[in-house]
Amino acid sequence: METEITENHQILMGKDVIKVLLVEDESVESRLVERLLVSCSQPIKFAVELAESLSLAIGCLGSREYDAVLLNLNLADSSGIETVRKVKEANPRIPIIVLTGLNDEETGFLAIKTAATDYLVRAANGKEALEYLRSEYTEKLCIILSDSSILRMNGIEFLRIIKADEVLKKIPVVALTTSENEEDVVHTFELRVAGYIIKVAEYKNFEEMVRTIDLYWTLSELPNGS
Repeated sequence: METEITENHQILMGKDVIKVLLVEDESVESRLVERLLVSCSQPIKFAVELAESLSLAIGCLGSREYDAVLLNLNLADSSGIETVRKVKEANPRIPIIVLTGLNDEETGFLAIKTAATDYLVRAANGKEALEYLRSEYTEKLCIILSDSSILRMNGIEFLRIIKADEVLKKIPVVALTTSENEEDVVHTFELRVAGYIIKVAEYKNFEEMVRTIDLYWTLSELPNGS
């Protein structure tokens, strides 16, 4: 397995454009992932094609060539390790990177033992986000975007927990919300957030908003140790 991963890495690094098959049935997730890859500033460029089900992905792998598969383990027509196995059967040589949740990390490890090349963890709600933020990866974070609509907990409650933590309170937090209520704005800034942004409905406008946030924090200087 290790030899295969090294060979795949060397092959991919020798390409100018990496063709990725993104297998994802959540439209918002797929658009964000696609945009992140396509707008990547690295020397390598990504060309992303979307398959919204395993059956469509199998069809794509049988008719076209790709350099890698980015795979959601839980699709409408397949779930778990069986999803990885079926993709591997369709193309035994292609690298597979699995998308999984915090509660499915064991599944991620099992996917690697079975057929996947690697896996990425996604937090689905506030509880999972806090678990991730308190993990070993926290030191790599430079900003937290807090979207109250997907936290499944009160946004103020989430911010209070963040700001009460000796480590997490040092990370700048930008609150994304649909509320224009002045009281919500006041309560949020009382918790010392770095920004309060009203979300927009149109995806293109949302994309531009996220890009602006990224630019600001790329240019902004933070104290050492933050």
